[in-house]
Amino acid sequence: MASGRVWDKMTIRWFDWEIDILVDSYESLSKEEIISHLKNRTWTSITQKAKRLGLHRMEKIKLNLSDIEKGYIAGLIDGEGSITFKNHGKFVGSPHIIITNTNKEVIEWLIKKIPHTKLDCRKETIYWKKTYHAKITHRETISALLKDLEHILIIKQQQAKIILNYLENHRKYGRKIRNNSGEFIRGVEEPIYAISLKQIRELNRRGNNGTCSLSMVRI
Repeated sequence: MASGRVWDKMTIRWFDWEIDILVDSYESLSKEEIISHLKNRTWTSITQKAKRLGLHRMEKIKLNLSDIEKGYIAGLIDGEGSITFKNHGKFVGSPHIIITNTNKEVIEWLIKKIPHTKLDCRKETIYWKKTYHAKITHRETISALLKDLEHILIIKQQQAKIILNYLENHRKYGRKIRNNSGEFIRGVEEPIYAISLKQIRELNRRGNNGTCSLSMVRI
């Protein structure tokens, strides 16, 4: 019987009032608080529904970087780094920060200092030395890092501003919403992403002087 009750909680149709609670609380309230508001749902059911709605749990990221460390990381990004989007489709993508260096110790230091940073490498060839890459794709980590470095970056400052603006707008408007008929429709994620991607590509184009107006992506 117990397993039957769990199965019922996971498969029964979601009511509009439940969806409203989920949308309002999933990103900010604790697991226990959300379950207390949705007593007829298991946590598995809640997370699966949230995923289908495009909702994400907010993780508080605080970077304990000294001013010297911030300046060093900003220099690495300006010189050997990339602030961009990884495009997953016409209207879907995710922010990325990639820092490249031939010294593995530099990348390992970054991994220790910045949470959710992953190590990747490119093998040595007759044309290229072996290089190591620190990849950051976690949105809250990117947001925290760029907020710390925004006013220190020189070459990549405009890219940082575009990504920060995109992430802020995504939090406010990027989730799917329901129209008057109760059907799920896309929010304003599409134009936010499309415009941000266009501007990032313009800035990252070889030979660009690094200037680009941000007015297009203000919502």
